[in-house]
Amino acid sequence: MRRALLPHPTTPCPQVRALTVEVVRNWREILSLRFVIDGDASAIVFAPKAASLRTDELWKHTCFEAFIADGEGYHEFNFAPSTQWAAYSFDGYRAGMRNAEIGTHLIHFRSDERRPVLTAEIDLTPLSTLIARDVWRMNLTAVIETTDGARSYFALAHPPGRPDFHHAAGFVLDLPLTEQT
Repeated sequence: MRRALLPHPTTPCPQVRALTVEVVRNWREILSLRFVIDGDASAIVFAPKAASLRTDELWKHTCFEAFIADGEGYHEFNFAPSTQWAAYSFDGYRAGMRNAEIGTHLIHFRSDERRPVLTAEIDLTPLSTLIARDVWRMNLTAVIETTDGARSYFALAHPPGRPDFHHAAGFVLDLPLTEQT
């Protein structure tokens, strides 16, 4: 399924005409994401390719994210154009943060002048006993840093007030399990 991410009203980003994400969850608990930016790529800061290692604070620069609700808690996944990544679990709203264990993952970033694309596939089998099995309640987000130093915050939906990807009001996507093929 494909969805558009919207900039937070207080952080517009004229360099980005559109930001979309395609998301699929298959029967093997693989989450596939494809973020596509339609805009002026030369005005966006993308971290150079690096080793695909767990790295904290990726959200301080251009980063693509997925959040999956888990009862009162939730899980956060961050993917940088560098191919660095992070995965966290929370017991509640910004509470009880800890590293989440995930299975194999693949992150790829391609940029041209107009349509940068980040794809990520992550095996969530290690979390499958925690996350509801039938439908996942999700939030999909992105932080876009521009060459002028500004950061814009994109999400499926924004709660009132400042940008806050962790707020329950942003978890608006119900992602069902796809059929086995």
